[in-house]
Amino acid sequence: MHIGELSDESLGNLYRFAALLSGSAENGETLFAGVIEKSAHRASELRSENRTIAMLVRRMREHATMPTGGSSPLLSHPEPLRSAVALKAAALLGPDEIANILGGTLPEIPPALLQDSATWSRNLPFSSELLTRLKHHAHESLTTAKPLSNPILIAGALGIALILGVVIWLMMQKRSEFPGRETLMEIVARNEAMSGMELESADAPMGELGDWFYMRGFEDYSVPASFRSLKAVGGRVFVFNDRPVALIAIEEHHTLGYIFNAEDLGVSIPAHEWFVFTQGEWIAAARQEGPMSFMLAFRGTDAEMREYLKKFPNP
Repeated sequence: MHIGELSDESLGNLYRFAALLSGSAENGETLFAGVIEKSAHRASELRSENRTIAMLVRRMREHATMPTGGSSPLLSHPEPLRSAVALKAAALLGPDEIANILGGTLPEIPPALLQDSATWSRNLPFSSELLTRLKHHAHESLTTAKPLSNPILIAGALGIALILGVVIWLMMQKRSEFPGRETLMEIVARNEAMSGMELESADAPMGELGDWFYMRGFEDYSVPASFRSLKAVGGRVFVFNDRPVALIAIEEHHTLGYIFNAEDLGVSIPAHEWFVFTQGEWIAAARQEGPMSFMLAFRGTDAEMREYLKKFPNP
């Protein structure tokens, strides 16, 4: 469905969720608008309002940063509790749907915190002007291209588009295939079963976690230079096919990072090239530097990952 077809109540509840998550009414509207703008194509592939809402909620969680200002009662609370309370307070989804979004487990929610959050969100200034702006954001996300009227031009344009589409598809397929791809897809698929409780707190830039991982049995920790300043909020070491894998929870974009010995897992990627692939609702990008591979994953699209990677130049 188109985002512009969401009911006024759903738009209002999405805005309240965004405000709770980001700390303030102003931040909430900014987050709402940014996610709506980037989600029109994905929403058009969904057939129900609930699935569209769930998709938008996931993307708001991915794009939200830890609030540093505002008056939301959730300012000092970590994920996934922050999202769980915000979802229930905004009355967006049922318990099973919330648990699914949070990775399968619904954290215990203090009643007083839920009550304070619900009261805060209900007291947000929600005027007819704000609703009009939210609708405008939703309707602006629709594509409005003027159709061609000449049948010959239409046929020619479609033919060219088809040829270009096939060429691009073949190139993309080639760039997403590499030895060990299935292994990495299995690793990313494990994210669906994670609740966040598996992670230990690790509040430091990624480049400073070598000793942290060494103390947990991972000796070959190495992060590409352009990622070393990204803030990590958690991590763990797990075993896959009898080999250790370092997992880092990155604050930016709700991203997960993985580091592992490529040869140990049968992975071979040309040096310094990103290979992007999809696993369910997750998009992942992997690259190799020497014997070690580095992989990123978050819920999103191929286009979002490629845009994200532009921020980090290759060495």
